[in-house]
Amino acid sequence: MALFEYSTGMSAVTETIDFAGGDPTDIYQVELVGGVDYAAAVYGASMQGGTLQDPYLAVYDSQGNILDIADNSFAFGSDPLLQFQAPADGIYYLEVGDNLGSGSYTFSIDHGGVPTALT
Repeated sequence: MALFEYSTGMSAVTETIDFAGGDPTDIYQVELVGGVDYAAAVYGASMQGGTLQDPYLAVYDSQGNILDIADNSFAFGSDPLLQFQAPADGIYYLEVGDNLGSGSYTFSIDHGGVPTALT
């Protein structure tokens, strides 16, 4: 597992998950504002943002309680889109994994709507 600090002002981040290397998930630590709507996406093979075939995305609060999870999305096929509202100001964790194996992906988070699609 890799842990990354991520700021919503950053552009999209491209990373790799390697099951063989003992790194089956990546965790992003983000500081969010309560009451604000966020959209997070993982772009794998479906959206041509990487090679992951069936990624998933989960959001946890600062205590590690799961708040929501997305596996597939209507808009992005097997690539997940997770739209959620942070219940309070604070630190949250977004976990990226894949149901089928290793590969690369691009992760994006934004507030107020769907993340900008890759060009």
